Amino acid sequence: MRYVIWAFAPLLCAGLLAQETAPPAPPLVPMQPMHPGPAPMAAARAMIRDSEDGAYRSGTQAIDRREYERAIAVFGRVIERKGSRADGALYWKAYALNKMGRRDQSLAALSELQRDFGQSRWLSDAKALEVEVRQASGQPVSPDAEGDEDIKLLAINGLMESDPERALPLLQNVLGSPKASPRVKERALFVVAQSRDQRGKEILAHVAQGAGNPDMQLKAVEYLGMFSKGNTQLLANVYAGSNDPAVKRAVLRGLMMAGDSERLLSLAKSEKTPELRREAIRTLGMLKRDRTGDALVSLYGSESDRAVKQAIVEGLFMQQNAKALIDIARKEPDLQLKKDVVQRLAMMRSKEATDFMMEVINK
Repeated sequence: MRYVIWAFAPLLCAGLLAQETAPPAPPLVPMQPMHPGPAPMAAARAMIRDSEDGAYRSGTQAIDRREYERAIAVFGRVIERKGSRADGALYWKAYALNKMGRRDQSLAALSELQRDFGQSRWLSDAKALEVEVRQASGQPVSPDAEGDEDIKLLAINGLMESDPERALPLLQNVLGSPKASPRVKERALFVVAQSRDQRGKEILAHVAQGAGNPDMQLKAVEYLGMFSKGNTQLLANVYAGSNDPAVKRAVLRGLMMAGDSERLLSLAKSEKTPELRREAIRTLGMLKRDRTGDALVSLYGSESDRAVKQAIVEGLFMQQNAKALIDIARKEPDLQLKKDVVQRLAMMRSKEATDFMMEVINK
C-alpha cells in the first residue's frame, strides 16, 4: 500500500539520494592523515558522531528501538552539554524514564525542563507527558501501553489508504493534540507528507515553519525534501525565517534531496555563518559533478577564505571530480592548500588523477 511505507523511510530516502547524488568514492588507500585532519568522509562521520545533533539522534534511535536505559544515558550527555538540544533531551529522558516505570525521576526531568526552558517549544508535550505520568503513578509498568501506541501507528497508515479525505483532518488533529505522543505525531506527519492533496501540503508546510516541537519541524523539513520536489521555495522560506542551525542544516539536506542546486549555490554564496556556509558547499558536492562541479570551481576562484576553499575541495573530492581538482592544484599559490588537493587526488582511482601524480613525480 502506498501509505504503509513508513517502516521503509530510510530506504526511500537512500533511494532518492542515489538518484540525485554523486556515486560513492572508492575505498581509500592507506596513507598519512591529511592536513588539517582525516579524509573528508571520515571527518564528516566523526563530526556527526561527536556532535550534539549526532548524540541526540542516537538517543531518539534508542527510543525507537525501546532501548530506554541507553536512551536515558545518551540524553543525559546531551543535557550536560547545555546546548540547543538540551530541552528536547530532557523531554525524551523523561519519556524513557516513564516507560521504565521510574516515574518520580521522569517528573523530576519534566520539572527541570519547565524550570530551565520557560520558552521551549517542548513545553506543550512536556505538560501532556506530566499528566500521563501522574495518572500512571503507583501503577506497574504495562506492556499494553506500548501495544496501544503501535496500534495507533498502524491505524494512521490504514486510515490514509482507505479514506484520505477523512484522514487528513483527523491527522491534523493528531498533530495538534497534547495527548498524542511525539512518536505518533511523527508517524502522522510522515503519512501527511505523502498526501497529494493540497491540504496535506499545507499541513506539512505549517509544521515545517515551526508549528509543534523542534523534532517535528526537522522531520517536516526532511519530508519536504523527500516528497515535495516542486516546492523548494518553501524550504528556502523556512531557511530564511529560522535562527536554528539544525533547521538550516535540515533545509540544506532537503534542497539536496530535491536536487535544487541553484538554491544551494545561492545559500553557499550568501550565508554569513561560516559553519553553515561550509555545510552548504559540502552539500553541493553531494550532487553530481555535471550539475555543480563548475559552480564549485567558480566559487573556489572567487574565494579568499582558506576554510571555505577547503570545504570546496572536500565537495569536489566527494564528487570524484579529478579534472577540477587538478586545475585547482596547478593554479593554487597556497602551498598547504595545494598539498591538501594533491593528497585527495592521490586517493582517487582515476586515470586523470594518476597521470597528474606521474606529472608531479617527474617534475
